[in-house]
Amino acid sequence: MNKIVWAFALVSCSVLLLVACAAGSQAKTFRRSDQDVARLMAINDNVIVPGERVGSVFLGMTEEQLYRKMGNPDQNYPQDSGASMLYIYPDLEIYAQMATHQVSSIIVRGPSYHTIQGVSAGTPELEMKAKIGQPVWEILAHSAGTELKLCYNSGLTAYAYDGHITRMQIWSGMCGG
Repeated sequence: MNKIVWAFALVSCSVLLLVACAAGSQAKTFRRSDQDVARLMAINDNVIVPGERVGSVFLGMTEEQLYRKMGNPDQNYPQDSGASMLYIYPDLEIYAQMATHQVSSIIVRGPSYHTIQGVSAGTPELEMKAKIGQPVWEILAHSAGTELKLCYNSGLTAYAYDGHITRMQIWSGMCGG
């Protein structure tokens, strides 16, 4: 009887582990109404809206929509063993999940794009905190301790080096811990 209970427990744990792994490996699918997509596709500005968009590139945008809006990238590279594709444009790095073919993250590397508060790459870190507020957390991003990573629950992560913002990442989610 004891062997049967242990065998059942082992099989149950194995199934739960497989289900958890499969659920965690799925790429997030963005669902937007046709009106929301049309609204976002019509935008032609350089505004960073945390958790939503950078200029005319928005989270959940399909690769086909990205091409229609931005044209061919300067470069593109597969990332994460092929799970995502990185498209590089002037001042922008755009990540698309291969499972969904949707934009999942946007990194701004230059001053061409800014938040509604006027924060962009190059802004002093103290000014950013005064205009946007304090991050949920901030940590040293590299083992050498040369870059600070600041995370906001609005869907914005900023990276600072030598007291200035070097890049800003737009994503969907919360910072956690």
